[in-house]
Amino acid sequence: MNSPRPERMRNYEQSSEQVLPRNTHIIARVDGHNFSTLTDDHEFSKPFDPSFEQMMNRTAMEVFEYCTGAEVAYVQSDEISLYIPASDEPFLANRTQKMASLLASYAGSKFTSVLGEPVQFDGRVFMVPKSEVLDYFIWRQEDAWNNCVHSVAFFELADETSRGHAHERLQGMSLDEKQEFLFQEFNINVNDIPTHRKRGACIKREDKKIPIE
Repeated sequence: MNSPRPERMRNYEQSSEQVLPRNTHIIARVDGHNFSTLTDDHEFSKPFDPSFEQMMNRTAMEVFEYCTGAEVAYVQSDEISLYIPASDEPFLANRTQKMASLLASYAGSKFTSVLGEPVQFDGRVFMVPKSEVLDYFIWRQEDAWNNCVHSVAFFELADETSRGHAHERLQGMSLDEKQEFLFQEFNINVNDIPTHRKRGACIKREDKKIPIE
């Protein structure tokens, strides 16, 4: 007699699996797990480190190439966002658990290979209306800008005093106040910071026709 156990166990698995409908627009995002500690342990320059930026850009490119359905990738700080447009043949059948786990593990393996020690990323996948795709990336760019201004102010002040003092001094300051503080105290105009550090960087997939001679 066949045991009902296999079917019962599969039902448990399937009950927590979310499969997004075909022809829906999807955002996937992976974030470095505990990267604040990692960057301290490796003594990366703060607030920006060119070698760390290169590692993230390389990882983003690899993840973008792996996610064959993605049209755009956006990277800022320790996060990578992917836009996967609607498709009749969705990436990994639009199975959110599989997409999130594989994209996060792929990012982790690629960053690990560059850094030389194990790192982890977490992942999330969700659908958005097509009309909201642009707003999603505007939101992430605004986050990059806020992080940029705060980080520059924090580490400039921390270098002169301490991290504890910097945290207390900046607490409650608005974004505009932090920009004014940087200009008045350190003669730093945040508009002069390179764009990729203020707004992040973008990778876009384009189809090109190449003539065959």
